[in-house]
Amino acid sequence: MNILRIAARISATCVESKTRHKDPGNKFDLNKFKSLSGHEAFKYAKDRLQLTGKGSSRAVFILNSSKVLKIAVNNNRHEVGLAQNKAEVDFYTNPKTKQVCAKIFDFDPNYEWLISELVKPVSETEFKKLTGVSVYDLKYLKKGLDLGLNSESLYEHYSEDNNIQDIDPFPKDLFIKWTDIFKNLIDQGSPIGELTNPEHWGKTPSGNLVVLDYGLTDEIYDKYYRLT
Repeated sequence: MNILRIAARISATCVESKTRHKDPGNKFDLNKFKSLSGHEAFKYAKDRLQLTGKGSSRAVFILNSSKVLKIAVNNNRHEVGLAQNKAEVDFYTNPKTKQVCAKIFDFDPNYEWLISELVKPVSETEFKKLTGVSVYDLKYLKKGLDLGLNSESLYEHYSEDNNIQDIDPFPKDLFIKWTDIFKNLIDQGSPIGELTNPEHWGKTPSGNLVVLDYGLTDEIYDKYYRLT
């Protein structure tokens, strides 16, 4: 990932805290929040909730032990925040990508904010434990997709290479499953390079493995961040 994309990402690391409200006497009221807009809505959340991540266009606040509130920051990057929120809703509501996306519980019709599952990053070891797939497997899969190989052809090459290296390949059905997951995410605009890195995956409170910060699609990055 280059420096521009790093700068554009939201911090996806959500920390645990027993106190979700800054001031117990100044509690966050979701209905009140929904009645506000723009700077007032952002300030209302900022004054009452714990900030866990902030990028150039969005801020993430912890609502409770399992949910976060993502708000498009009301600055010169506001349009980008709206686009990223919309992208996350699109990913989650698409049956082909929903299985690897954090659950979205609620969102503003204009994409000013959304409420989704809190996601914790996973280590390389935990990633393999949850999926049965190693980083080597993912990088091989990416290489095949870059070459335009279909699932069957890609698995044949993968099996042959592993036989030569005396490595046991993971089962074909699992390989096909992950090939399809990658293809669907890529078709929706997710950067393929990030998908092969465990640091771009996380675990929800229910134990599901999901992609982190999938709101920053290639299209949004090219439109708002890439230098011309």
